[in-house]
Amino acid sequence: MSLSTFDKTRASRTEDELRALVDAIHASPLATQETNWLEWKCLDLGATDGLFAIAKTILGFANRAVAVAELACEGVAYMVVGVEPQSAPGITAVDHATLGQKIKSYLSGPRWTPHYVEYRGSTVLVIVVEPPRNGDRIFALMKEFTKGTTSFKRGTVFHRGTAETEQAGPGEIDMLADRYAASAVAADMARLADAQDAWKDAEHSKQARAVGIVPAQSNLGRTGWRVGNSSDHAVRNVRVQTTNGAKVTVYHGSGPEQVDEHEEAVVPAHSTSQLTVRPADSEGLFTDPSEAGRLQVTFDDANGHIWERIGSQLRELS
Repeated sequence: MSLSTFDKTRASRTEDELRALVDAIHASPLATQETNWLEWKCLDLGATDGLFAIAKTILGFANRAVAVAELACEGVAYMVVGVEPQSAPGITAVDHATLGQKIKSYLSGPRWTPHYVEYRGSTVLVIVVEPPRNGDRIFALMKEFTKGTTSFKRGTVFHRGTAETEQAGPGEIDMLADRYAASAVAADMARLADAQDAWKDAEHSKQARAVGIVPAQSNLGRTGWRVGNSSDHAVRNVRVQTTNGAKVTVYHGSGPEQVDEHEEAVVPAHSTSQLTVRPADSEGLFTDPSEAGRLQVTFDDANGHIWERIGSQLRELS
């Protein structure tokens, strides 16, 4: 399997998957080009220029655009050292802690993990660089590097293009600035959407929140409860029953009557239901505030939505 048939729809992370990547590089034709998610090199891990080449590539991968990175391997990128198309000389392994310390002297922030893979009797280093994310800052070179006529100052920004890592130009810097700001913009948009949803919810339930059980006195002088509607619109199909299955006592002009459910067709705006009610299992001549929590009221609002009120709890039924 060569790179042309390598599965780029998901990230490779296990030892077997990374070995398959190494094998795909080795099996590829000599003319195969590196990509914006994959670089391979034969380097000396004990040499300063070798370590800098790795650090430079990690920085380049970390400074990619999120949308571009996500086109391959779920945004993950790979720096492979010790194998090339048709060649696998391997490398001399360096302790992970030592390798990490030396590379980190050049960079700070990108998330990367080194892995040693045994391949055809040689050791190959595969560095897995995690995907860039919106909100990531611009990752810059932390230490100056100079060798011969090649020199990069501290603060240099590298960017991974189609097949190589180069110093970022104005366009790439603008992209990275937008990437850094993207999470803040997304958070602002989310807060705005939440505020709009909250406002819509408040408006949707505004009338329903103005309907509930209120203290009242019957025309017989008895205390009890009525359905109060302090909204600007009438509510319809008003039904009152108890929450514990007890009957409801309704005080008519002719006297009290016990029913399973009391119904009134309409409760006008800024008004109360016509009749006073009370749970039939209530004791004493006078109401107790706890009785209101045992009365369940259902009603239709002005928009045809059906609501249920039990004490302070309001629930939309449909």
